[in-house]
Amino acid sequence: MVYEPREDTFLLLDCLKRGFRGGVLVEVGCGKGVVSVYASNRADYVVGVDIAWEAVRLSRELARASKECLVDFVQADMLNPFRDSSADVVASNPPYLPCDYREDPLVCGGEDGVEFSARLAREAFRVLRRSGELFLVASSISNFERLLDVLRGLYASVEVAEERRLFFEKLFCLRALKP
Repeated sequence: MVYEPREDTFLLLDCLKRGFRGGVLVEVGCGKGVVSVYASNRADYVVGVDIAWEAVRLSRELARASKECLVDFVQADMLNPFRDSSADVVASNPPYLPCDYREDPLVCGGEDGVEFSARLAREAFRVLRRSGELFLVASSISNFERLLDVLRGLYASVEVAEERRLFFEKLFCLRALKP
């Protein structure tokens, strides 16, 4: 099963449209490749990563259909295969609902909804170059304050770059800058 682009995907796209400045971008949890393919028109190079082989396959199909798209897709667990200080931007619409990740890895971000995102923030810090940026989608349903604490403990600055209200929650696109 592969995550279908939804409001949170488009929030990340809008956030990148306003704040993304180029360089090497890695998208974690590329799903069907929509964000990575979009970013390939603005970045020097893009790598989309997903733990699900089906997501990588579908993303590659989208990239082939886009023709002038410089993006690679790899199957991996988060940022494990990437060297330290190898990317300018890490972007993700991670699973963020408070439930067990093993129950539904497409939407469950851990007990508080932020465990996956906190792990990703730490891995991104390692992979990002100096002054690199992390763009991360989060939800008010999760333990949002805990996620902000993790980000503030790692990054030089953290801001809510975009925000959207849905029926029963707010979605946030966070932008964190590495010192």
